[in-house]
Amino acid sequence: MQLFLIRAARTNTQDPTVLTPRGREQAEYLGRWLTDRRGSAEAMARAAASGSGPGSVWTSGDASAMETARVVAKALGIESCVRPELNAGADVRGFVRLLQSHADRSLARSSPGCAALLVCSPIAVAELVSALLSPEQASAVLLRAGEALELEVRMAQPIGTSRLVARGYLDERSAPRSEVDRLADAVRARAAA
Repeated sequence: MQLFLIRAARTNTQDPTVLTPRGREQAEYLGRWLTDRRGSAEAMARAAASGSGPGSVWTSGDASAMETARVVAKALGIESCVRPELNAGADVRGFVRLLQSHADRSLARSSPGCAALLVCSPIAVAELVSALLSPEQASAVLLRAGEALELEVRMAQPIGTSRLVARGYLDERSAPRSEVDRLADAVRARAAA
């Protein structure tokens, strides 16, 4: 099973339900990154309908995770859904049952290459990484706000045997162009026309 695990993007310190401008950029970037990893938004919708892709972005109940999930889900054309199994301190066995149930539904639809998207608070992400990856891999993974991991999860034995496939993060060098730059380009294009 392909699993995308996302740490919540940056939020306003006074109101954790509001992403900072940088946090919004992070979440929007992750939507694009996930689309690149899984195909177009249309392909994502077809995969969701067939059961081979996520039908929704699962999120913990943490306010910053829910807002990040909302932005990512919108970019992917799917819904977000709060799952208590993803809250910090939740029993990892509940999370494994959630994944197993998703994988079983996908297999019943003859879609063995299923995927799941999760957005969690920093603590919940650390707990899930520690549970899924080997101790050596988990100790090397420290997710920044708005960073995503792509994992290959072996559903027969998901705990400690998953494999890290890729990471996605909007760093300062890959920051999207500012609105000012886009407006300046538009003005130059109009002037040249």
